[in-house]
Amino acid sequence: MPATFKSAIFKSATFLISLLLLSCSCIAQIEPAPVPEVPPTADWTLWQGQPDSVQLRARLRDEATYAAQHTAAVEVEVQKIWLTRPVPVPQGGIQQGILRYQLDQCPPVVTTDTRLRFEQLSPGSHTITVVVLGLDHRLLTPFATLHVKIP
Repeated sequence: MPATFKSAIFKSATFLISLLLLSCSCIAQIEPAPVPEVPPTADWTLWQGQPDSVQLRARLRDEATYAAQHTAAVEVEVQKIWLTRPVPVPQGGIQQGILRYQLDQCPPVVTTDTRLRFEQLSPGSHTITVVVLGLDHRLLTPFATLHVKIP
């Protein structure tokens, strides 16, 4: 391929990636290690999933303080699953999976981290959904849905 053609493709790809990133004006960050605390159970969503299967619940941490900073800090708990990056052999017969976080219509964040922070949120109401996916990307739990209002 001629160098000018490669350059044109690179510029087009860079432009499209920039548009995608600009369409979602927030930043997702992994939360730092937690300070031990005993969260009130009222802050958590109900457990999502069957009691004898994989389950998930989520909450917004210190919602008012973070919202004032145009941020939403999400914390997730799971049961009956290992959150792990893909490995060839399951560990001890326990199912393995990953978490998928999504803010509004932004591209999802897929990670094994149970604490994630969305920063630089625009004023208004936002919806955050979290779900456990199998390593084959099939849904293992129903979605946990959180709502945050940014002043």
